[in-house]
Amino acid sequence: MKELSSIKVCLLVGASTNLVGKFTQSVRRIVQDVKDEGTSSGQTKEEVIETNERLRTVRVRLDENYDTAKKALVTLMTRYNESKAERNVFTRYALLKAMIKVS
Repeated sequence: MKELSSIKVCLLVGASTNLVGKFTQSVRRIVQDVKDEGTSSGQTKEEVIETNERLRTVRVRLDENYDTAKKALVTLMTRYNESKAERNVFTRYALLKAMIKVS
């Protein structure tokens, strides 16, 4: 039974790690883009407005990625909790395997 527990943990961690990894990579890329643009000290009013608009765009992109990752993780957690109702080990394993492939 311990082997089955480690299998399901590995399956869940594998799926969520991929999503979290993609999200983290996206955040790093966006943060680097913002760093490359420099600081706002000494900028004109128009430059500050442009910088603010770019930062708002970045925030929207981050929010979309965050929402996607959160939705996927919540779905995985819900499906995993639903799979606990299945008493047949082989059927439950098949459910978990399908859950990971879909996500």
